[in-house]
Amino acid sequence: MNIAFLVEDPFSLGGVQRVVNNLCNELSKENIVTLICLKPELKINRQRYGLCEQILVSNPSELTSINQRYYFRKGLRFINKQILGIKSVRFLEYIYLIPSEQKKLKDYFNASDFDVVIAVQLKLSILLGSICQDIKCKCFAWQHSSFDAYYKTPHEYYWNQNRLASKYLKKMSGCVVLSNYDVLMYKKELDVSANKISNLVEISKAKVPAGRLKRVRTEKIILFVGRLDYKTKGLDFLLNIAEKLEKYISYYRFLIVGDGEDKIKLEEEVKRRNLSDKVNICEATNNVKKFYEEADLLISTSRWEGFGLTLVEAMMFGVPFVSFDNSGPRDILDDSEAGILIKLYDTEKFAETIAYVLQNEDLYLKMSIAAFERADDFLPNVISGEWLKMFREK
Repeated sequence: MNIAFLVEDPFSLGGVQRVVNNLCNELSKENIVTLICLKPELKINRQRYGLCEQILVSNPSELTSINQRYYFRKGLRFINKQILGIKSVRFLEYIYLIPSEQKKLKDYFNASDFDVVIAVQLKLSILLGSICQDIKCKCFAWQHSSFDAYYKTPHEYYWNQNRLASKYLKKMSGCVVLSNYDVLMYKKELDVSANKISNLVEISKAKVPAGRLKRVRTEKIILFVGRLDYKTKGLDFLLNIAEKLEKYISYYRFLIVGDGEDKIKLEEEVKRRNLSDKVNICEATNNVKKFYEEADLLISTSRWEGFGLTLVEAMMFGVPFVSFDNSGPRDILDDSEAGILIKLYDTEKFAETIAYVLQNEDLYLKMSIAAFERADDFLPNVISGEWLKMFREK
């Protein structure tokens, strides 16, 4: 099968980029895979996420040219999201869809021999959906954040744009979301029949779960891995939890692994709160495995989380998690005992739960084994098989 992914930039920092690379790598074992990248002057960095050499990376100049019309409409999108809040489909089509770009993309795909094209995230899904009935390949939309984050977060993402999304997602061969909750909401709010397919991880599974390791140290390592973005990842909540945890236990240390626009702000806030002896910020790395091997517990403090890739990566090492009750972590946990979900933004309960898990050896071992076993459901061959099955059946 000849498979293409339509994406802005698969080499920039972020969880979406990582899972796109992961899926491409797995699908390329038995299929031809191409990344069609729309970012002008793309900087290809296969090393960042380990993208296999056999995967083609295309950055066609006819699809990446930017002119004044592009910037004008981009500005209108920002103003509409922040101030105007216009919901008219006709207006939204004007600010999202440029006829000359649609024609170029249509010509590009009709001149190719792709069997399947997957648009990554909603903006490109709308673009692909607008031409999908005029091209010869199957077209799929792949959504990477939760329904609530996309459509219900004021002034963010695609707030007030339900009708536009519904119009174009319904034209496509299929739409992939990350949780059962999202499947229900896409049907209820957009009248779109979506498929739930979890993200896959490429990290190799450990031989034994963390709970069975005999660690020499008494200090407990609480790990956070992700983009350093205060609003999305809830870094303010994380620091609140770090402060509150001290009244429950004293032998702990937070490791924050990642990079992002708020790194300097985070470093300054750690110093201001006198948390430097309890919170260490580590550089983003391709070798995140070493941190999972050392961790006792993984945490997710996101305000919204469509999936939670790092939760699954940690589970590959039998590291259980504590997370706010977002749709992604909820689906990852399912009916297992691999983690504990906390009511959104209750940092006191979050800190109390961390202490409870780390102080209760029997509970910790039970959760660690459950995490290790649950990880099997997210192995690459399992998830890629679900994608290929959908391609064949749609």
